[in-house]
Amino acid sequence: MPRLDQQASLERGHLRLERAADADVKSAENEIESVIRVSGDADGILKRRVRFPGAGVIGMSRWGFNDRIERAGGDHGLNEQSVQRVERLKSKMAISGRQERDSMRRQPRFFLIFCLLTALFGCSLRVDANRVQCNQDSDCAKRGPAFAGSVCQANVCTSDPKWSCVGDPPPTIPTGTFRVTLHVQDVVGSAPLPGVTAQLCRKLDLTCEKPLAKTVSDDKGTFTMVVDSNFDGYVQMTEPSIAPSLYFFNPPVLADQDLRPISLASPLTAAGIAFQAGGTLLADHGIMLLTTGDCLSQPAANISYSVGGTRDPATFIFYLVAGLPTSDTTSTDSTGYGGLVNLPPGVSTITAVLNPEQRKVGTISLLVRAGFVTYSHIYAGAM
Repeated sequence: MPRLDQQASLERGHLRLERAADADVKSAENEIESVIRVSGDADGILKRRVRFPGAGVIGMSRWGFNDRIERAGGDHGLNEQSVQRVERLKSKMAISGRQERDSMRRQPRFFLIFCLLTALFGCSLRVDANRVQCNQDSDCAKRGPAFAGSVCQANVCTSDPKWSCVGDPPPTIPTGTFRVTLHVQDVVGSAPLPGVTAQLCRKLDLTCEKPLAKTVSDDKGTFTMVVDSNFDGYVQMTEPSIAPSLYFFNPPVLADQDLRPISLASPLTAAGIAFQAGGTLLADHGIMLLTTGDCLSQPAANISYSVGGTRDPATFIFYLVAGLPTSDTTSTDSTGYGGLVNLPPGVSTITAVLNPEQRKVGTISLLVRAGFVTYSHIYAGAM
């Protein structure tokens, strides 16, 4: 091929590369390669082909010509203008590569596919700021389990801090012992209860046959016990004016604590709670009184309780509404207070569920004795 024709063909190839950085790249490349191959440098082209910097956006590629053009120019007399045009083309193609990557990020459909394909490498889905997901909290619940516990903020469903701890790993357990202070009072008038005998019992000591410690509440209804780290047992409390009671530590003790007052009921009051809630207390069954708290340690509303296993036909669940127990509602009010009446003796597992999402926020297993009242607390994350 005459030298002039070679130069003209190269120029045409360069021009096509500049005008079409996408679909025509391969065609233009072939034209340049054909010129150089005729000139005797085909072996050099095949051996020295390299990927162009900036390539690699989901299957797209750019082939660089710098190396082979330099060889052709050195061996076959390509002019300086052609080499400069190739350099300009390289810059243009690098910019094109970056623009393509930016374009892909702006396309939600392509970005979602990319995330699915690269999920193992930590890709995360971005929410379109202009997309309206909700107008109120209930809209988030309707979006499905993935949005359970979310709240509507600026028309976007976001994690509710009250339930953000659900599913967190358990805390680190420290070593040593801790002091726990308890306060007992009458459930009717909240008067302190002095003279209550308290025995500290391991969780698996179902009859408290071997108490770890024993004490009596003072004139202010207060007593203190020393427990091992991560203690999750219970305190057995007796006194002639109250129904025999069991108080379970939940969460387990991981630091010195000064607990909120425990309101203890007399046998008559316990029977009255059952009656007010719509049933009759059976002497050979027990009562469980519970409060549920959120991740901010505040009483939780809209919580429903359920009993694991086969439920005793005599058992019924109540919740506190306007200060009175009732079985006519299905979840707690702002006090987070509820209970189960006529549980059979033994261990009962209770699950707390947040409504309306039906999201499980905690589970607890407690001992029930005939004629006793069992007290405890379900906190978010106790699974």
